[in-house]
Amino acid sequence: KARERHLSEQELRAFWERVQALPFPKKEIISLWILTGGQRQQQLARVQAKDIQEVNIPDRDGFTKGMEVIDTKGRTGRERKHFVPLTPKSKELVDALLVQGPFIFSTTGQEGVEPNWFGRQIKPIVKDMEAAGELENGSFTAGAIRSTVETLLGKYGVSREDRGHLQSHGNSGVQAKHYDRHDYAG
Repeated sequence: KARERHLSEQELRAFWERVQALPFPKKEIISLWILTGGQRQQQLARVQAKDIQEVNIPDRDGFTKGMEVIDTKGRTGRERKHFVPLTPKSKELVDALLVQGPFIFSTTGQEGVEPNWFGRQIKPIVKDMEAAGELENGSFTAGAIRSTVETLLGKYGVSREDRGHLQSHGNSGVQAKHYDRHDYAG
């Protein structure tokens, strides 16, 4: 079933402000999830320090730091490496979370958060937003964050192809496998 709910910019801003009031490491984990494009939660739970790397982007000056996410979603079920570039703020959050241990999306550093962790964390925030009249279109779930990121990036001119690569949508066909060698990290 296709998701129809996404947050408006105003709703996302209110959500972001409430996330910033959370204690460590919840604030950092949820902020990083949003800033990395609303990646699939199950995949983020596996990301470790060893998955943070720098890549040389030919059409940019120097190197870009990013995280490598293992994507198992899709018809084949095979693992595929998916590179997610990190903004300066994202790099700060990664560094803060790595103080705990090798797992980045973790409350202890020793193991990744379980897949429904994000949903449990945002439920009380959504209730508070509802009570404060900050939601224009009613309640939302963790899945709406992913849709929101994609929708807002499109609104601000990021191409469908680049959004697809950021969120690892359908990047496994003949074109990607045999012909398209661009790494989309830039």
